[in-house]
Amino acid sequence: MEILTAPRLPEASLFLLAGPDDFLREQVLNRLRHEVLDPGFADFNHCRIHCTSGTKSATILAALFELPMMTDRRLVELQEAQSLPAEVSKALIEPLEETCRTGETVVALCWRPVGRGGGASPLREAAARMGLHLDCTLADADRPAWVQAELQRLQVKADRAAISEILQRTGSDLRHLASQLDKLALYSGPGARINREDVRKVVLRSTEVKTWELTAAIGKRDLRRAISLAEILLEEGEHPGGLLSYLNSYLRSLAQIQALAARHGSSAANLAREVPGKKEFQIRKTLEELRTWSTRDLQRAFELVCRADLRIKTGQDPRLILELLLVDLCHRRGPQRPR
Repeated sequence: MEILTAPRLPEASLFLLAGPDDFLREQVLNRLRHEVLDPGFADFNHCRIHCTSGTKSATILAALFELPMMTDRRLVELQEAQSLPAEVSKALIEPLEETCRTGETVVALCWRPVGRGGGASPLREAAARMGLHLDCTLADADRPAWVQAELQRLQVKADRAAISEILQRTGSDLRHLASQLDKLALYSGPGARINREDVRKVVLRSTEVKTWELTAAIGKRDLRRAISLAEILLEEGEHPGGLLSYLNSYLRSLAQIQALAARHGSSAANLAREVPGKKEFQIRKTLEELRTWSTRDLQRAFELVCRADLRIKTGQDPRLILELLLVDLCHRRGPQRPR
């Protein structure tokens, strides 16, 4: 998000913060609080409402029409606005328009996407029209620039190889990524230049990355790598049931994309529109992995995971059961070519 590196936020009375990333949303809110609120009177001019299905319109209207105290502007944050009942959402449109006209109250409408339509509603559409719409989503292509900007804020530098290593080790959670950047800055000190070796010393691979590497190893039928990663995850405290659940989700994703591809063809762009929450590059990767899985392989894999779960729950050695499961998954036959 370029707006986070701008000297100041654009002038607006209404900010629609829509998108799935809580950390990015919180960064924008922190900027708003800093720029809108007078530090000496912030307690009197800052209202935060966590919206639910039980929130009444009167509660929000009272906050919108309260006058600033001993300063020019106040800030009202409507968190989780997508949870508001439909009748409350509709009742807020005109009051928000009036609030925008006066300019005395700045409103941050925080909207988390829900369902296939992303939680579209008349309130969200009106807010996008009346105010400034900020998409709190960081595309994968923008992550290196975001890391570079955060490191600059922390007064350290990093070469391209170091940034690549950071991203490989931290997964998709921006909050976790930011905490690892803080660790790197403390390790290196102000003005330092971080290299790949520094990253390897300080930044541990996240559980998300390790589990992703585990399924990637299964996809490649790399048994040695799969067993090694499973052992590392267990040693670091991952519960065997959690690993089985992750493997089941992985297999379910493969089966889902396989079934959709049979109906709609193997275009990753088309399939991404059929699967909410999946990006095109993820669909493309799944299609590549499916080249080593037959329908029978997937059916058998689900059966094997269920059996492994039952054996662990009846007291058998979890490490041995997981190892045997990985042997079976990696030794699958794959699609058979017609003779």
